[in-house]
Amino acid sequence: MIATPLWNLHVHSRLKSWIDTVTVAGKTFRYTETGSEGLINNKKLLHIQANGGVFHGQDPASQYIKTIFGFLGIKDCSELFVEGMDHDPENSESIVAAGIEKAKELGKTF
Repeated sequence: MIATPLWNLHVHSRLKSWIDTVTVAGKTFRYTETGSEGLINNKKLLHIQANGGVFHGQDPASQYIKTIFGFLGIKDCSELFVEGMDHDPENSESIVAAGIEKAKELGKTF
């Protein structure tokens, strides 16, 4: 599971640094005659992201998470976006509460 806020349309630098550290040829992926191949197979990923605005998973950060972990071999990626708290601050409590309920449902599959 990766839980992160959306920072300036991307992941924060500590998460990016960790991803760069674990993305290692021969360990988490390898090069083959037909191209690269992810070595992290049969694993699930749950990506939870809090956004002040509403992007529906089309922001660069969520696309990056899905792409890089797909590259490493993780194909089963669930996403939960808790969005719009800054865009609609009057409803921020209900937005967060709905996100918690969605997380509880997704948690049943992990």
